[in-house]
Amino acid sequence: MNLKQSQISQRPIRKEARLFCEVCLSIYYYWVTYNNIFEKISSLLQSERNISAWEFKNTPIGSTLSIIDRTLGNQVILEITKLHDPARMKNNENVCIDLFVSHVEWSDREMSKIQNLKEKLEENFNFIKPARNKILAHNDREAFNN
Repeated sequence: MNLKQSQISQRPIRKEARLFCEVCLSIYYYWVTYNNIFEKISSLLQSERNISAWEFKNTPIGSTLSIIDRTLGNQVILEITKLHDPARMKNNENVCIDLFVSHVEWSDREMSKIQNLKEKLEENFNFIKPARNKILAHNDREAFNN
């Protein structure tokens, strides 16, 4: 079977796009899991059992869930920030936004939309970057004291 040149060049691009989408989907699943467990649990406890989140956290189950909450929340932040890594670091390529944007040939119309999305994602990244820098990547003394 002979492949046309355009098919050959498209195969790695499809693979890169698929990889990027898989990474994004896994981050989405982390977030949905986090949201379903930890964002909704306090309101359910309050409305159905009249138990405050503070009271619940002081129970053995609450203490355990608090550790899982912190771990999963940190993982969500870390995975999102990894998407904003540079496409290349030394001799390695990262599956990230920059790689996805630069490895796929986009039409002008598509590139305009993608750049728009990239800017919105950068705004979100700039919001969570301090948490990544001061809590996840380093044990910043001031962050822990506050």
